[in-house]
Amino acid sequence: MTHKTRPAPLAGAPASKSSQQNNHQHRLDREVQSPSKERNANFSTAAELRLAPVDNDFVFFRKNPTAKIRNRLAFPGEFSAADLAEGGDRDCYVRAIVKRGPDGQIRRARWLLFVEGGRA
Repeated sequence: MTHKTRPAPLAGAPASKSSQQNNHQHRLDREVQSPSKERNANFSTAAELRLAPVDNDFVFFRKNPTAKIRNRLAFPGEFSAADLAEGGDRDCYVRAIVKRGPDGQIRRARWLLFVEGGRA
């Protein structure tokens, strides 16, 4: 049985560019599949979906003193059926904006906004 060897002139030649790129890709593939915590430290596990707490806006802004804007879904019964019907079948959300007085008193404004456009 004969054993194949590389011809002498090619033995010292550098690897082709495509071989180098292919080896590089294999190394990247191994790194991506690695269970190493160091490599995957930036990727968190999927978070469990849960509804946000149903705090009224004043409670929310007291708990979050640096927050100035809150986007949320409308609370049940917050707006009349006529207000909600203005948007047709478009989805809507509430934008609450807060201004704080020098004494820390909270003043709130809110809008009912309807989402434009189609689906992504």
